[in-house]
Amino acid sequence: MNPRILVVDDEPIVRTFIRAALRSHGYDVLTAASAAEAAEISGVDLLLTEFELPDASGEVLAARLRKKQRCLRVIYTTGQSQLKTSEAVLYKPFTTAVLLDAIGSQCCCHPKAA
Repeated sequence: MNPRILVVDDEPIVRTFIRAALRSHGYDVLTAASAAEAAEISGVDLLLTEFELPDASGEVLAARLRKKQRCLRVIYTTGQSQLKTSEAVLYKPFTTAVLLDAIGSQCCCHPKAA
């Protein structure tokens, strides 16, 4: 089974770009447009979320999901120049190569060859 990644971003173009990039490299990808929508999803290996969502911060979302799944890995995306967090951060704009490197750095997230 391939790693399952939940992508949360309120911008449809960003969700579409990330979903396409990850699926083309063998990842199972779910998407959500808000923290509320994402909070209903479980059973993922990695949360890739915008740090500032309209309905909650990425930190709040990660905390909610970790109540159901303690070992959930998290990567934040942001357009801010500096973000202070203990989690991995991708600064927008980023390339597919940078995205894949960030995902690959998470020990649980390597897709199996077909």
